[in-house]
Amino acid sequence: MGDDVKNFAYLAPSSANKKARKSSASLVHTQEGFLGLHLIAELGVLFVTAIALRLILVEGPPEGRYFATAGLTTSIYGVFICLKTPNQITDAAPLGLGQRLIYWYFACISTVFAGFLLKVNAEYSRLWALSFGLSGIGVIGLLTVVAQSRFRALVKDRVIATRAMIYGGSARTANLIAAIKLEAPCLQIVGVVDERASRFDPTGTWCYRGQSCAALTQHVKAMGAQVLLIDLPWSAQARIADIKAAFEGLNIDVLLAPDKGAFVEYGYQPIAFGNTTALSLTGRPMRSLGLRAKSLCDRGAAALALLALSPLFAVLAAAIKLDSPGPVFFKQRRLGLNNEEFYLLKFRSMHAAQSDLEAAKLTTRDDSRVTRVGHWIRRFSLDELPQLLNILKGDMSFVGPRPHALSAKAGERLYGDVVQRYAARHRVLPGLTGLAQVRGFRGATLDESDIVKRVESDLEYIRTRSFSLDIEILVRTILVVL
Repeated sequence: MGDDVKNFAYLAPSSANKKARKSSASLVHTQEGFLGLHLIAELGVLFVTAIALRLILVEGPPEGRYFATAGLTTSIYGVFICLKTPNQITDAAPLGLGQRLIYWYFACISTVFAGFLLKVNAEYSRLWALSFGLSGIGVIGLLTVVAQSRFRALVKDRVIATRAMIYGGSARTANLIAAIKLEAPCLQIVGVVDERASRFDPTGTWCYRGQSCAALTQHVKAMGAQVLLIDLPWSAQARIADIKAAFEGLNIDVLLAPDKGAFVEYGYQPIAFGNTTALSLTGRPMRSLGLRAKSLCDRGAAALALLALSPLFAVLAAAIKLDSPGPVFFKQRRLGLNNEEFYLLKFRSMHAAQSDLEAAKLTTRDDSRVTRVGHWIRRFSLDELPQLLNILKGDMSFVGPRPHALSAKAGERLYGDVVQRYAARHRVLPGLTGLAQVRGFRGATLDESDIVKRVESDLEYIRTRSFSLDIEILVRTILVVL
């Protein structure tokens, strides 16, 4: 990290700082809240429509299977919407009607396919099924048009806004804030940071300086900022790169404010706020709505998997205890989303006295530290099964970059020293499996190229992640293990 970014401290009075921190805790991310409420209302109306059609079109009281089918179809539709929430910061409502109708079509097809596999389609009224599918198009269309209109009105009135902080302390920063207030109602400026005490304070109360860069990232998280807007000349590429690197490990958007007259060829994506434009240096791969939906799906699947695998857990636990003295589980510190530490769980595969809590020494094929049972469970990756508990807790996901030990090395160097963008892996939840693993990039990292290939695959997954890619990785993982 360059000297320009190292020492941040508070520029505002301490009382103002406390006031800013207190207000940030009470503010709500209303844009995502609006999208969530709209989705809940949409799913509710779709479900009620299905039951109403059953009462109108089919004689007799509605059987439980109709409730279950309506719930399944609307749930599949809701999961599609959550997992594909657009990654954009704009004053236009991110509620595309065409995309929603496509997801409704796939939700209906998925339900029909599930009924075909279970051989229960004949038990349903075809008139009801067709009416439900067509009525869903009308419901989704009507609610989407109403929501888009209401969303734009709330953005215009600044009721809905994305929380943003600005890095910069020059006279032009005040002009940028004024332009955002005038032309970009979708942004709510909640703070300004700059490390130079002599620089201009554009707000008088919100400007911070003087702590370490790590403390600054914690402050930005505490303020609930979703966007960091860098207000520096585009010619200051080294400094911009330092700030970008400092925040790349967080799940926030890092944007570069416009610099009139400057010309760069770095391939940054422009994002418009009304008539004001910024360049996106990094984007959040996980929006709050999608993150919560993915976490909910992961936790539900993990709970079912733990229930189904409980007999196997008991057998493995007994084998480990009988094979060698020590605990059944092995705990090790790892880095997760937003560089937060958590304890990863595994079935213990080494002798307890020789367990390497810091991963200072890589495990080799014929490692003497590995027990007899350990050799067997490692061969079939059964030692990883306790990570279902990490998924249930919310520290991990089924698919994502594998969490590495804090002291893990490639050759003689720490992973973060080998790969410059290593921290960018922590912008999503770590996974039980990942794209790197199904490509064969696993095992000991004896050479620096081993970790380089893994990180390249991890970053590719973050850029291209989707529900279908997650399913593909899970299927390929099962095939590899078997």
